[in-house]
Amino acid sequence: YSSESPTISITNSSTSGNRRRMLHQTLAATLAVSTARPARADVTNKIASSSALRALGKVQTQLPIKLLPEAQSNNYAGVNACLREPPFDTLRKNMLILVRGGEDGPKAKELTVASKRLIGVLEAMDATASLGIRGGKTAPDPFRLGMDYEDVVREVYAFVKVGTEAAGIPLQVESSMRSF
Repeated sequence: YSSESPTISITNSSTSGNRRRMLHQTLAATLAVSTARPARADVTNKIASSSALRALGKVQTQLPIKLLPEAQSNNYAGVNACLREPPFDTLRKNMLILVRGGEDGPKAKELTVASKRLIGVLEAMDATASLGIRGGKTAPDPFRLGMDYEDVVREVYAFVKVGTEAAGIPLQVESSMRSF
């Protein structure tokens, strides 16, 4: 046996050409895989939409039970805490599931608009509660929380209505994916 290990010399100019070609092929394959594709609702989001709708239904039932008493009594800390507890803490996530599930349907634009409006009124209510907690000169109008609550209720119901309609639309299957 020889104590020397075999070595391979890579000084051949054709080998460096092969490396270059291999690098180009790898780079092209990587770019082809990672390019952005148009958004389409997939089966996962359509299936998850029913679960998200149930969670949003729970939000609707809990609004008058958990959030209304805090808003009516101007309990700013209570409203602030309530918005961060179940079922309100997963509201954005469930809204996003519905938006993604309906993004290729005819209700996509309505769903997106309703989502943005609901997020806006939730953030307004949270901002009012935060200002109320700080107090001082920046304290909000005592009736502001009640008005914010009414806005949240209106927008939750509007979003759930559009979300229910969008979730009821069957999954749009591309013609290339259909089996013959």
